[in-house]
Amino acid sequence: MPHQIHEAADLRGIARSEILEALKRFSAAVEKLGGKPTIASFTEAYNTRKVKVSPAVRDVFPTMHHSSLRRWLRLETLQPKYRGPDSIIDRNPELGALVAAIQSAHPSLKASELHEKLVDAGADPMPSLRTIQRHLKRS
Repeated sequence: MPHQIHEAADLRGIARSEILEALKRFSAAVEKLGGKPTIASFTEAYNTRKVKVSPAVRDVFPTMHHSSLRRWLRLETLQPKYRGPDSIIDRNPELGALVAAIQSAHPSLKASELHEKLVDAGADPMPSLRTIQRHLKRS
């Protein structure tokens, strides 16, 4: 089963591709009318919904800024570089088991409290508080 964050990243990449295709269509239409297409004019048209894209793209990118579009044009790939749910807790089975055991015994622990329990248990390697916060949010 794909991870929820990976699916969201895929949707963002697909939406970026569709927006760049809309930019090409927009530029061709403006040039055909004798105008000079600009990224700023495209983003203004996109934000005022004059550019037609699928509803799924509008869900992902309801509005857009010209600097984002310029950055996308420079990227080698439009897919976000999310590495996945890969933290020190995920990579270290012993630490993952310790975290799971503490969570089972104390299901309502806050991240700071879980961090303290890991320190008391002598966890090695010791995850940062922020890593524990992200882990609790995912689980």
